[in-house]
Amino acid sequence: MLTDLAKKASDLGMSLVARVEWAPDEGETTHAGHVTSATQVLTQHAALSRGNVDAMLLHLINSGVDCSQSAFLYSYASKIRGDANDTE
Repeated sequence: MLTDLAKKASDLGMSLVARVEWAPDEGETTHAGHVTSATQVLTQHAALSRGNVDAMLLHLINSGVDCSQSAFLYSYASKIRGDANDTE
């Protein structure tokens, strides 16, 4: 049912991220449509990280999300990416 809903949303030009869990740590995440906003990107990475906040943050950094406005993520992203402007 979730897959059918995701397809329908995609057909209508909508982006959908959904996670269903039928037992602890046993679930599936479905994504459909083009991700168009930072909110959807964050939601998608949160769903795919299975409750691991470190994995979520690393996914965000490694996927190329702009972390320049985050006081927390900027220094980590700069080090991971090797930004030339990182002076630390």
